[in-house]
Amino acid sequence: KRVGPHNVICKLSELSEKYAIDTPVKAPLTFSADSFTQQGEDVLNFEIVYKTGYKPGFAFNPDDGLYYRFYEREQQLDGANGEPLTCSNVIIMYVEYTYYDWDGSRPVANLLNTKNLCTYFINGKCFNGYWRREGIDSATQYFDASGNPVVFKPGTTYIQILREGKEVIMN
Repeated sequence: KRVGPHNVICKLSELSEKYAIDTPVKAPLTFSADSFTQQGEDVLNFEIVYKTGYKPGFAFNPDDGLYYRFYEREQQLDGANGEPLTCSNVIIMYVEYTYYDWDGSRPVANLLNTKNLCTYFINGKCFNGYWRREGIDSATQYFDASGNPVVFKPGTTYIQILREGKEVIMN
């Protein structure tokens, strides 16, 4: 029912069962209701500028403590149940891009690096830090600017991968 490229779905659990893929155990994100990382400046709304005509964004609602996802300033709804898309945390991972076969419409994001910039939005606050993933079999780790591991607020975490140099507009 969705227009490409948003019409492609992969159900990893079904693939794993069908093809008996032995997936390595990855360390999950660390969550805590009492001691999640709370630092930085107050930011209630932000947009991510990919290109003209494609600007997803998030708005924080202090009443329920959730971020609501928007697309071109219209609230985005879950295609399965029609409910607003919400999350407790947003991570923007800045990555280096190359292009497959030198085709500008086929980006390849480098998700293996020793240290890349990261922006976090947790409970209405925004702060910078970095992410690290040392190898294909290792988990991505998230740190604040001082090198301390980031602890996330319990709930859904939205990870937005963004090419280095792209802009995030904060309100």
